[in-house]
Amino acid sequence: MRRVFIFIIISMAAVFGAAAMMNSSDGKAKFELKIPLGLDAQLQYIPADNPLTAEKIELGRMLYFDKRLSADNSVACATCHNPQFGFTDGMPVSTGIKGQTGGRSAPTVINRLFSDAQFWDGRAESLEAQALGPIQNPIEMGSTLDAVVKKLNAIKMRFRNRQRPDWRSSRVSA
Repeated sequence: MRRVFIFIIISMAAVFGAAAMMNSSDGKAKFELKIPLGLDAQLQYIPADNPLTAEKIELGRMLYFDKRLSADNSVACATCHNPQFGFTDGMPVSTGIKGQTGGRSAPTVINRLFSDAQFWDGRAESLEAQALGPIQNPIEMGSTLDAVVKKLNAIKMRFRNRQRPDWRSSRVSA
């Protein structure tokens, strides 16, 4: 499940930034990010065992905008990290499920791939760890990883482990 949510974060760089399609030695299309001027490509962190592919970018895009990741189907990642507002919500404090307000504004998610500390206070040590937080936070998205896995598995083929060649027949797992 952690890998599914890292796709959400990493794919934003490719979805809304520059990316080049390349074929890897196994014939699968992978993404190579084109790093904007002023950023050091050596500082980005993409796990070696989890390279970017076109399928993962597509999965991340779908999940990022899907409100079904929240307990009541009302909040998506893009609700608080809206592309129209610089990937934040432009509010002094963010609003989650059931109209609950948090204690902080949503930080931008632009260039998060270049930081080893996530959230305003740095409490998550990686994007993988960060991506799980809002989904499980009772104010933000108010769900559980088990509930999200169950929802994704119930959606006919749409989110089925798209990073695998046989994704149409696979199941999502945590």
